[in-house]
Amino acid sequence: MKKLYFGTLLYLSGFAGHLTLIIISTFKGNCTYNNIGGYKGFLFCYNVYSAYRLFWVLIVIGLLICILDVFLIPLKMQFKKYK
Repeated sequence: MKKLYFGTLLYLSGFAGHLTLIIISTFKGNCTYNNIGGYKGFLFCYNVYSAYRLFWVLIVIGLLICILDVFLIPLKMQFKKYK
């Protein structure tokens, strides 16, 4: 599997999970946790903050893999030509 496809797969899985959390939070209703409301209150109230962090880690790692594959590998090849 190419690195670009793998990075895109990680990014899309993290994005889909995050989007799922947002959709669930809109239908679950209001929830407050120690006077914290909104989306962050939902994450703490239903104990899904660790899943939220996992999805963001997937998004960031997927983007890093894609960026490194697209931009840094061609740069390394260009530097090898001039040596």
